[in-house]
Parts: sequence; C-alpha cells; structure tokens
Amino acid sequence: MLSLDEFIPYRLAVASESVSQLMASQFRLEFNISLQEWRVLARLREVTSLPQNLLAQQTFLDKVTVSRAAANLCRRRYLTRNVHMFDGRSHFLSLTQEGLNLADLLIERSRALELEVLGDFCEDERQILADCLRRLQVNAIRGNRPLTTSEKDRVLEPA
Repeated sequence: MLSLDEFIPYRLAVASESVSQLMASQFRLEFNISLQEWRVLARLREVTSLPQNLLAQQTFLDKVTVSRAAANLCRRRYLTRNVHMFDGRSHFLSLTQEGLNLADLLIERSRALELEVLGDFCEDERQILADCLRRLQVNAIRGNRPLTTSEKDRVLEPA
C-alpha cells in the first residue's frame, strides 16, 4: 500500500504548490505580477538579455507561457523585445529601467518570502535542502541517461 503522506514525490509536489501559492498571492497583491512573469523578470535580472526560447528553457516554462508573460510585461513596459539580427523569427528580451526597478523589488520580496518559508531552518539545513533539491532535479531529468550540456547548465549551477 502507498501512503501519499510518506511518498516523497507527492510531498515535494504539495510543498512546491504551497510555496508557489504563497508567492503567487503576494506577487499578485503587491505587484500585480504572476509567478510566470516573476520567473521571466528574475532570470532577465541575472543575465540582462535572452532569446525567448532560451528564456523558456532556463525558467522551466513552456514557450507559449513565456511568450504570454513577455507580451504582458512588454505591454506594461517592463520588457523590450528586439528582433534577433540574424534570425528574424527570434526575439531577444531585455528589462527596461522600469523592469529593472520592479525586478529588484520582486527579488527583495522573494528573499523575504524565502526566509518566511524556511523560518526555523538553520543555515546548515538550508544548504542541505538546496543540495538535496539539486540532486533530485538532476536525477529526475537524467533518468537513466547522462545530462546534456544544456541540462547541466540549467540545473547544476548553485543558487
């Protein structure tokens, strides 16, 4: 018999959904931003500019979701979308100054929410949790095969 409360993949999914709901409600209330838009802003704050397809890979969102999030953020003047000079079908996304300012506020609020969620975890426990989550992700992506270079770049970088 399987007890869902003791099944680690189920508990991870429930914990992830609980944290996502907390973040989503706070971001919607405080900034009128969705979690998908938050991922786009946060990643672009790290790397400055990315083609939309790479942004989808790096945020673990599908291309349609990234396209919708980007369109909303462009419409609100948080992003600019520039046509790739060698491939007219591809677009580079970049933060505007307003987008940079919002991303900074979101990152600050994200850190506060992270502290709230991790509450009574000591620093060693936080590091162990981060390491375990990275290893779980690698194992799930890999299955029975080695990671590709792209997968290694997306997963193995410490947070």
